[in-house]
Amino acid sequence: MEVMQLLAMFRGTIPKDREKMGLFLRYQAQHFDEKWQDLVVNFLTEEGKIEEIPHVYSFDQDIVSFLEASSENNDQDLESYTRSFGQAGLGNLSQLSNFEKNLVLEVAIYNLSTRFYIQSEKEKLEQLSELVFYQNQEVNLVNVYRVANNLSDRISRDIEEFLLMVDSKELKKEVLEIHFEEKEGDVLAYLGSELMAILDTVTDLVHHEENYKQLPLTQKLKIITHFDEVKAIREKSKQVEEAVLPFDNIDQVEENVEVHSLSKVDKIVEEALREYPIGSQVSYKGQVFQLVSIENAQLNDLVRLELFNDSNQLFEENPILYLNSLEEIEQALSHLELEKEDSKIEIDSSSESQEIDLFPTWKKKM
Repeated sequence: MEVMQLLAMFRGTIPKDREKMGLFLRYQAQHFDEKWQDLVVNFLTEEGKIEEIPHVYSFDQDIVSFLEASSENNDQDLESYTRSFGQAGLGNLSQLSNFEKNLVLEVAIYNLSTRFYIQSEKEKLEQLSELVFYQNQEVNLVNVYRVANNLSDRISRDIEEFLLMVDSKELKKEVLEIHFEEKEGDVLAYLGSELMAILDTVTDLVHHEENYKQLPLTQKLKIITHFDEVKAIREKSKQVEEAVLPFDNIDQVEENVEVHSLSKVDKIVEEALREYPIGSQVSYKGQVFQLVSIENAQLNDLVRLELFNDSNQLFEENPILYLNSLEEIEQALSHLELEKEDSKIEIDSSSESQEIDLFPTWKKKM
């Protein structure tokens, strides 16, 4: 099947293949944070392959903590939170029918339920499939999926950022902690007695065990940070021990290594500051912000950017970005004077009708 055939099926201009449509629902639930074009192409390339991931970590307490911090309603669950959060934005989309707006919420809830193992994936899929195949409505599923995936991605990122910000001791008491051991030159990361990841110190390659995927982000960050520190120390030692310099020049070599290790990020910062001076106005996700700072994040070769706007109507409220190249900075930000069109809603010119790319701006209630 070609991409245009699949899109025509979504738009209802050709008959729907129930099996193919069901596979796509499952596939996009695992890949809703990808760009729409990549998602569709990859789905066809991989023939709808669904990766079965074992459920070894419970997100229940994480979600409860997020909802308590993000919602005034303490009895709210993730499904009702998604509905209330999404309805505020959907009210601004006149391009969608009421049935399509309802379907957007159902797809987003299914996506988040799959991502965080909230309920039976099979049971939810069967309910959603009936809505997708409902024949008495003129539904453009391209619009539905694109808006639903953007809504899912926004809420998923909110949850993941919350988990990174909240101290694990405040979030919940963890019986098991990440610890590291060295064995035959390798560095091994364990959760309790279970092996999670291995750093090969000869090749600097990292191997992840299957259960690594299910670790909470705070524990993944511990492993990534420790492995990066080990690699940095070994690289510095290797450079100091080489080459042709006399022994009395070792101090100079170490100094050069330290300067070199910082020059990459600092150079990016300098280039970014030339292009985006502090205090200048920039556009990020279609909204105007003042650039507060660009600096070396001192973490994993990342550059930290802070944006500010005191408006209470923003979709992204004073975001802080962590990027690792000037190219990523240029992709994320643009000078205000270069913005020529409203970026809240993008139109897919390949469709005969208008199709919505991004979930619109609305005030988030915290």
